[in-house]
Amino acid sequence: MVVVDQLTETQIVALLRDLVQTRSFNPPGEEAAVGSKVADWLRRTGLVVTVQPISGERANVVGRLPGDGTRPALLLCAHQDTVPPGSALWSHEPLGGEIIDGRLYGRGALDTKASLTAMMAAAQAVRAAGVRLHGDLIVLATVDEESMGQGAQGFLEGGGMEGVGAVVIGEPTSLDIVIAHRGALWLEITTQGKAAHGAMPELGVNAILPMAAILGRLGQYSFVHAPDPLLRPPTINVATIQGGVKTNMVPDHCQATVDIRTVPGQSHASILAEVRRLASEVAREWSGLRVDVQAINDKPPLATPSNAALIEAAAEVAESVLGRKPAIRGAPYLTDGSLLAGTTNTPAIICGPGPETLAHQADEYIELAEVFAAVRLYTDLAFRLLA
Repeated sequence: MVVVDQLTETQIVALLRDLVQTRSFNPPGEEAAVGSKVADWLRRTGLVVTVQPISGERANVVGRLPGDGTRPALLLCAHQDTVPPGSALWSHEPLGGEIIDGRLYGRGALDTKASLTAMMAAAQAVRAAGVRLHGDLIVLATVDEESMGQGAQGFLEGGGMEGVGAVVIGEPTSLDIVIAHRGALWLEITTQGKAAHGAMPELGVNAILPMAAILGRLGQYSFVHAPDPLLRPPTINVATIQGGVKTNMVPDHCQATVDIRTVPGQSHASILAEVRRLASEVAREWSGLRVDVQAINDKPPLATPSNAALIEAAAEVAESVLGRKPAIRGAPYLTDGSLLAGTTNTPAIICGPGPETLAHQADEYIELAEVFAAVRLYTDLAFRLLA
């Protein structure tokens, strides 16, 4: 294990606390202040920094420590944005960054400013060590991970994954090595009928009733899939529904969204075609009804073979740092790894400090000792793969 003595624990805590105290709630999508601080810090560290505009003032930050090009690059990725504090009462100020008994409290402390801080600190440690790298070390701080993943999509479309041979996604895993998660297919279903007076419904085409029939069919839908040993089975969740404008009117419009979570081996295109077929069958029972089904979010599952060289290296480094064998497992949530690695077949792991069960909760916190361990883990993994 490489001993990191160029960066003190006090400096790491100061960086994390500063990021937690800086608003980056999504919605509405206000990562600009955090992104500016990340970019400035990485520049001072000596990395080559690129700010990649995504939308409005929102921008990815890419820090690169160049290697000699004889090995593929290693990408360390965590996101800038956080969910809002929510309506639940907090015992600690959400942007306070309070430190009590070795824990730092605040929105985003766990998800994922702890991982981002550890990756930035690891890059500084590698830079300060002065060791020749054979591949680039890249730190990517994305925007919009908590919503539609515009940051990861922009990085991918901008060619950012060219030359990358391994990806580490910083999300809370208690520093376990997560090698798989389910994909997400969000569908928007629209039924269009004909308005009429509520006292004469026979003159209209009610858009809500066929929507109820479609959603009922989806609720009983059984996926054809191969069970995955690391992941939960596929699921369907009817998430939102809107229809009608007044009680004494026949509703001529209804719209619903559906969240489908998939496992490796399933085809999102086939699922979309099947839902469209099902919706069309229902529509034929209602004269004058139009039905439309569109994918509004399409992210594939992530699955890295358990015998991949990245998995072996990460497991050995984690055991050295933690003094225990890390669990090799799947995760229930979606990450930027879906786009960055799932669409490019790049080996990837998800590994970060803190338990995933605390994410998006009131009084979110991170154990500082686990952040320090993450710094050592990311640093040693970079040396293992690049030096």
